[in-house]
Amino acid sequence: MNQTDRLLNEVEVSALVGRSVPSLRRDRLFERGVPFVRQGRQVRYRESAIARYMDTLPAFGGAPLPGKAA
Repeated sequence: MNQTDRLLNEVEVSALVGRSVPSLRRDRLFERGVPFVRQGRQVRYRESAIARYMDTLPAFGGAPLPGKAA
């Protein structure tokens, strides 16, 4: 973690990645999704880990379909 890496709560991460809070909790249970850290009983997500996670997601909608006008 670098000096400027903020720790975000699950509500903030939910808004950033477009997933519900229950989905984030389910991902933690099954050890998948956005990497997280624990501070005592609190769950936090590093901004840098969120960015890396978002970079691994597939991108869609880049090119128009054949035969369709742009």
